Amino acid sequence: MSGIPDVPEELGWQELDAQAFQVGVCGAVVLEGSQADVWLTNPEGNNVWLKLRILDEDGDVLGETGLIRPGEYVQSVTFDTVPAPGTAISMKLMAYEPETYHSAGAVTLNTTIQSGG
Repeated sequence: MSGIPDVPEELGWQELDAQAFQVGVCGAVVLEGSQADVWLTNPEGNNVWLKLRILDEDGDVLGETGLIRPGEYVQSVTFDTVPAPGTAISMKLMAYEPETYHSAGAVTLNTTIQSGG
C-alpha cells in the first residue's frame, strides 16, 4: 500500500533512523492467529527497499515480508511458525539497493510476542 499508515497507538509504532535509511514499524507484535500487524513503512525519502524478517532466539525465521519500495508499507506479517505469547523474538529490518539487491544495512529490534486475545 502507498503512503503512511494510520496505526493504532497501542501498537507502539515508531519511526527509526538507521543512518543509511529510515523505517517505521510497530514494536508491539500482537498475534491474531498466524498474523501480526507490524505496519512496516518505507518512508518516501529512502533510496532503499526494505524487508522485515522475524526470528526466534535461535535465529530461525518465523515469518517475513516481501520487499517494499519507498513510499509503501505492509500492514501485517504472516508467521510460518506461530510462537507462544511471551516468546522472545527479533525483528530484523533489512535494506537493499534497488538495482543490485546488495545490502544497504540492517537494524534489529528485540521484543516479545503478545497475544491478541
